[in-house]
Amino acid sequence: MENNPSFSFKWWMNLVECPWCSEKPFPNEPPIKMECRFCRSPFEVRNNVLEWIPDGQKTKRYDAAKGKLDIVKRLLNPLSNPLLPMRYWSKIRTEQYYRRTLNDNNLAKKWAEHYLTGIDIPKNAMVLDHGCGRGRNVGLLSQLGYQVAGQDMTVDKWWARLPDSGFQVIPRGSERLPWKSSSYDLVNDDVVIRYLPEEMVKSFVKEIRRVIKPGGYWLILETNNQGFGRKHAQLKSTLSLNLMRSLAKQNGFKEIDVSYEGFYAPFFPFAINFLRKQCGPWPMNISDYESWMAEQIPPEKRGLWLLRLRRED
Repeated sequence: MENNPSFSFKWWMNLVECPWCSEKPFPNEPPIKMECRFCRSPFEVRNNVLEWIPDGQKTKRYDAAKGKLDIVKRLLNPLSNPLLPMRYWSKIRTEQYYRRTLNDNNLAKKWAEHYLTGIDIPKNAMVLDHGCGRGRNVGLLSQLGYQVAGQDMTVDKWWARLPDSGFQVIPRGSERLPWKSSSYDLVNDDVVIRYLPEEMVKSFVKEIRRVIKPGGYWLILETNNQGFGRKHAQLKSTLSLNLMRSLAKQNGFKEIDVSYEGFYAPFFPFAINFLRKQCGPWPMNISDYESWMAEQIPPEKRGLWLLRLRRED
């Protein structure tokens, strides 16, 4: 297969490892063949995206309908029905927010003040947003001057808006992170680990430690299985804070701190979140660390917990 003429070799390509054989899949130049030079696993490169998923093994987007019953539920829900005006209003507000992640320096500074205060990250740090989704945190971190790479299981068109960042896409069930050891000063996991099979979590923690530089940091934001709204099916989390603290300690991470943020109501959590986020005169913010409502309830009952860790040498 001929090299993609739109592809140029960028900084993040030097950090790539084959997720199957753990070797560097190509030399320090654009690959001539779109396959690992060691194990011959095929990949595709399009601009700033490297995709390891073979044909016929594409993963549906996380928000895709899961069967006919799910489609019916979405049609009956005024917040998700594409034929109703509230859905369009939500889309407009969400698009406005994502544009701000690219160029609103005040939004990026507030994010950094909340999540990065008290940890020593170099100005030119390399950051991995694991489970990056559409890439809102990639945009914010890039605004802060960091070199940012993202990883997920599906491609998003929004990534084209982030040409200085790189993205890798690997199949569901792949246990190895496709990055060289000691590549990143910071790894960010924003409500991602809860989707991993329970038997993979232990090996995943080891992989995260491998790709973080000695002295680097790991931020984990997850749904709180003790918080309000926890009985709702889409908010249930099998990932407990105590489990992650224990696994982190076993694998050479030092705990910096734990905090709680965000709000989900005990009843109709998504409808209430729609009203308070989408229907106010203020700009929408997907992150919920400034929630006034969350501040009115005990920390342990808030919607999310944040665990900040440092890899010990």
